Amino acid sequence: MKKDRSVTTAAKEFHRDNHYVPQTYLKHWGDTNGQVWAYRVLVSHLNVPLWKHSSIKGLGYHSHLYTRVVASDLTDEVERWLESDFETPAGEVIQKVVDDARLTSQDWSHLIRFLAAQDVRTPARLMETLQRFNQTLPKLIDDTLKDSVKKLEASKQEGKPLDRGNPIDAGYFPLRVTTELAPGEKQGILRAETVVGRGLFLFNLKHLLTKTVNALLAHKWTILCAPKGIKWLTSDDPVVRLNYHNSTKYNFGGGWGSNGTEIFCHFLRIICFIQGLESDLLNAEQSYQQNSRANCSVLPSSTLTVLFFPPHQIKVYLSFGLG
Repeated sequence: MKKDRSVTTAAKEFHRDNHYVPQTYLKHWGDTNGQVWAYRVLVSHLNVPLWKHSSIKGLGYHSHLYTRVVASDLTDEVERWLESDFETPAGEVIQKVVDDARLTSQDWSHLIRFLAAQDVRTPARLMETLQRFNQTLPKLIDDTLKDSVKKLEASKQEGKPLDRGNPIDAGYFPLRVTTELAPGEKQGILRAETVVGRGLFLFNLKHLLTKTVNALLAHKWTILCAPKGIKWLTSDDPVVRLNYHNSTKYNFGGGWGSNGTEIFCHFLRIICFIQGLESDLLNAEQSYQQNSRANCSVLPSSTLTVLFFPPHQIKVYLSFGLG
């Protein structure tokens, strides 16, 4: 009988449906029945209702988004790692924010790490990552191979062992290196091959959340409560990296540790977690229009769904734009 690798592969239940927007996050936009209002950016036909009252469980997930194949079997270790190291610790801290309790330095770290994970784990970041690798990886591999050959030759000539530097987690990097050397020949071909796909995406995700995340931990962060009359939006890509100059000059390509980038995520309907203390979003005298800019910044970043807001309230934010 043919084995179905998509079913349970260990004693624990296998996580097939990977929620890239955690249910513990979505529940803060839900009602007492565990449902939220969702606006689908992509629909099958024009008759699909603009807004749908949907179950939290059925939103913000994709089958096998983080599944890896190890030793010819499927593993959900990435999903479990994201849940145990990022979602669960932050969920407890978010509840402390709701209760207006004092946060410790460890609590702040949990919130920052949760935001980082939420920034890099979505389908939007998957597409962004693959596009970047398609553009940059051929030259990077070519340059690395040439540099490696020079180091190998120098090591042999000098009779010194090769400095291997800091090895990467090869288990996550889908790379194959082969050599071709004809019998009797002193020179051959060194070849490196990879596939730009989910494997590279997961390698990049793991690297960012174990190494590069330190750049975010070094930032200053603020919890901003919405003023009266404002409630925050969120989406299936809730972290915004905004480079804002004026109402006609802005983009969402900001980076971690980049000067001038406003990084924020709406944790609750009235709570915004924002990087930096200089932003005009934190001005005590900010206007209704300035606060709406934070909501409108969320809309273009969504890839599939603008989530979790009563449909009759959305127009007030759309009318302002980013100005």
